[in-house]
Amino acid sequence: MKISNLVFFSVILGLGQIAQAQQPEFYNGEIVTIEDGIEAHRVYPVATSDNKVIEVRVSECEGCLFDTYTPAKSIEFFVGEKAVEVAVATKVSSKYSAVVLIDHVTRKVNSVYYNSRVVGGEM
Repeated sequence: MKISNLVFFSVILGLGQIAQAQQPEFYNGEIVTIEDGIEAHRVYPVATSDNKVIEVRVSECEGCLFDTYTPAKSIEFFVGEKAVEVAVATKVSSKYSAVVLIDHVTRKVNSVYYNSRVVGGEM
């Protein structure tokens, strides 16, 4: 009986190691969604006087109502490919459309990319 228990235990351990070795990052070919993207006509960050973002208002089309999202603690803003401070994002928010990346699980805004046609780095 001890031998059969030992064999059974060895088989279970072996299967566990095989199962661990076969779990890739993309399990069974399914893509794990980390962020959802929204193309928006306007994205307005709402910030306190010390530039802490408290909400992000997103309008997907001209004349559409705004949806309000909670920002992630590490929210980032970009104009084109250049990272900018909240104050700059607030200034350009009425001029440019944007892409908003939202965490798939928490539904908090991770980053906002304003589409800028700025030449020479001036805003």
